[in-house]
Amino acid sequence: MTDDVPSQEPPLPRTKAIKTAAVSLLRGMWRLFTVLLLLIVLLLIVEPLAFVLEVPLRLVFGWALHLWRTLPEVRWSSEMLLSGFGAVALASVSLHGMARWLCSRLFSGKEQWSWRGTLAVTMIVIVLFGSAMSGTGVVHQAAWLMRIEWIVDDFYSKPLGRDLNRARQLAMAAVIHANEHNGQLAQRLEDLDEDIFEPGELAKLLVPIAKGDEIPEPWIYLGGELPPNSPGWLPLLVQPRPHQTKHGLVRTVITLNNSSEILDDKAYQALLSRRRGYLQNQPTVKP
Repeated sequence: MTDDVPSQEPPLPRTKAIKTAAVSLLRGMWRLFTVLLLLIVLLLIVEPLAFVLEVPLRLVFGWALHLWRTLPEVRWSSEMLLSGFGAVALASVSLHGMARWLCSRLFSGKEQWSWRGTLAVTMIVIVLFGSAMSGTGVVHQAAWLMRIEWIVDDFYSKPLGRDLNRARQLAMAAVIHANEHNGQLAQRLEDLDEDIFEPGELAKLLVPIAKGDEIPEPWIYLGGELPPNSPGWLPLLVQPRPHQTKHGLVRTVITLNNSSEILDDKAYQALLSRRRGYLQNQPTVKP
C-alpha cells in the first residue's frame, strides 16, 4: 500500500524563469502605458475632465516636469562636490575604525568588522538624510499649496517655470545682500554685490525670458523703499503683468522670506494696500 503523494511540478530552469519574469514585467509596463495613454487622450479631448485628470498626472509625472524646468538652472560647484565626497569618505573611514575597535572589544577578536558593513551603514545614513530632506520639502510644499489655488493652468503649462526660478534666485541674493549691509536692501537689483554670484551670473539673471510673442519684461523690484530688517511678508519681486488662466488673471509675488504666492487681482491689491500701510507707519529718517 502506497501513500498518495501529490505530484509537484519540477522547478523551472533558471533561464526560463528569468524569461517568464521579464515577459510578465513587460506586459505590466505595456498595460500601464496603455492606461496612461488613454488618460492623456481623454484629457485632450474632453475639456471638462481636464481639471480632474490633471491632479493624478501631476502626481505621477510632476517630478519629471520639475527636473526638466529646474535642472538647467542648477549651478554645479566643483568645490562643494569635492568637499561633500571628502566628508563622506572621512566619515566612512572613521566609522570603520570605530566599528573594528568596538567588535574587538565586545567579541574578543572572534568577529571582524568588514568594509561591507561600513558601506552598508554609510548608505543607510545617506538614504535617511535624503528622505528627511524630501519629507521636509513635501511638508513645506503641502503647506504652500494649502494657501493658494495651485492648479492655475492646464497640464502642459508652466506657471512656475524658468522665469520664476530666476526671480527666486534674485530674491535670495537680495536677502543675502541685506544681511551683509545691516539689514538694508539694495536700491536696485543691479546694485547687488557681484561676489554673491558666479562671474557674469547676475547679468544673466537680470535678463527676462521671452514667453512666446510677448515682449520680455523684468520683474518689478519693491525692495528699494523698504526700511532695514523689514518683515518677511512684504513683497520683494512682483510679476510685471498678470497671467491669464482658466481661473482668471493671477500674478506671482515673491516675498522677503523667499516664498512665492499666486494671487488674483483682489488679493494682490490687498497686499499692496497692506504694504503701503506698513510704510506709512515707519518713522521718517532725517538726512
